[in-house]
Amino acid sequence: MLTSVLLFTLNPSGCNTAFQSFDCTTQFDTMLTMNPASMTNHQRIGSVSNSHAGREFEAEARAYFAQQENLHLLPSFSVAIGVAGTKKPHSFDLGNQEQAVLVECKSHNWTVTGNMPSAKVTVWNEAMYYFHLAPVHFKKILFVLEARHERQTETLAEYYVRTNGHLVPEGVVILEYNPHSKVGRYVIARARPQDKRR
Repeated sequence: MLTSVLLFTLNPSGCNTAFQSFDCTTQFDTMLTMNPASMTNHQRIGSVSNSHAGREFEAEARAYFAQQENLHLLPSFSVAIGVAGTKKPHSFDLGNQEQAVLVECKSHNWTVTGNMPSAKVTVWNEAMYYFHLAPVHFKKILFVLEARHERQTETLAEYYVRTNGHLVPEGVVILEYNPHSKVGRYVIARARPQDKRR
C-alpha cells in the first residue's frame, strides 16, 4: 500500500501539508474504513430512517384520532396561510376540512444524554407559527411523542410548554401520545376565539 503521499489542502490528524511527503498509512486506513454516517448520525435509533419513523408516527396519529376522537384525518392536508393578505398553500401533516382540524406530528425525544434537543424544539416553534397563520376556525393539534428520560422530571412536551408556552397560539392544543399504551394526554389547550365567546 502507498505510504508516502503529497498533500495540497488535506490535513488529516495533524499531518503536515504543502507538498511535504510523510507516512500516514494508519491515518488514511482509518479514514477509508470510517463510516461517514457515524460522524453526523442523527438517525433515530431503531428506525430505517427519520422520514420512515415520521410516517409511522403519523399513521399512529391517524388511528388514534379516528378511534378516540372520531376525527377522520387526511395526510398532507393543504391550507392557505399567510400574512398581510398574501397567502400560499401549506401542507400540514394531517387535517380535515369538514371537521376543521389541523395536526402536526412530532416524534422527537430527549438527546441520549438527557439534554433538550434544541434543533427539534425550534421545529416545534415553527409549527406554532404555521398554526398561528392558519384560519382561526380550525382546531390545531401538535401531536407529540411522550418523551421521557431518567435525568428529567418532565416529559419533553411538559418542558416545551414550561419554556415556550408563550409561543403557543389560541386554538392550539398539545397532545402527548404514548405508543406503548396507546394513550394520549393533553398537555396544554388554548381555546379558539369562537370558543371563548360561547
